[in-house]
Amino acid sequence: MIGISADSPEGCAAATAAAGAAIELYRDPDARWIARIGRLDRNEHERLAARPAMFAVDAAGHVRYRYLSREAGDRPTTELLLLAAEMIARLPSESDRS
Repeated sequence: MIGISADSPEGCAAATAAAGAAIELYRDPDARWIARIGRLDRNEHERLAARPAMFAVDAAGHVRYRYLSREAGDRPTTELLLLAAEMIARLPSESDRS
């Protein structure tokens, strides 16, 4: 799993340490990518913040699950993220459907 954050390097390091090997976190310090996917929290006036989102994408690039929060403090649990990944892994691939 990967994550994208507008947080500081220290904040990203803390989040990565808390998640262990379950997530690879990338910084988006100007929140350009975050804004492009519509997840910039415009209510945060003093700093860049993203409304958390999680997309589970299969090997063919199809979004199979998404978690879209309403505010910066609403975050999916690690257990939910791992469950979504497990469920996606069990879905038949495109080649299995033909």
